[in-house]
Amino acid sequence: MAVISVNIEVQNGNAKVAPDPAKVSKRTRDQVKFHSNKKETTIVYNATTPFSDLAVGEQATLGANGRTFTAANLGLHHFDCGTIVGGQFVKWGSVGGLAGGDTDVGL
Repeated sequence: MAVISVNIEVQNGNAKVAPDPAKVSKRTRDQVKFHSNKKETTIVYNATTPFSDLAVGEQATLGANGRTFTAANLGLHHFDCGTIVGGQFVKWGSVGGLAGGDTDVGL
C-alpha cells in the first residue's frame, strides 16, 4: 500500500493541483492524502469517485491537516476544487488547465 500526496496550491482564487509522485497510478487500497495551503479548500468528485468513503457529489473540506482517503474504485476520476460560500460549493479557477485534478486508480 502506497501513500500518494496531492497538494493543492491556491493563489488569487486559482488552484494548481500537483500529485507527488507526479505520475503514479494508484491501486485499490492505496491511500491518497489531499492537502492545501488554504484550510477551506474543498474537493468534489462529480461523475465518479475513486473512494468508497467519499460519494459522488459529496464535499470534502481539507482543513488544516488535510484529508486521507483509501482508493477503492478503478478508473480515472476527476475532482473539482474550490470552497464553500453560503453553503454552496464554488469552484476556483485554474493555473494552466482544469480547476481540479484526476485520481487514476489502476490495477
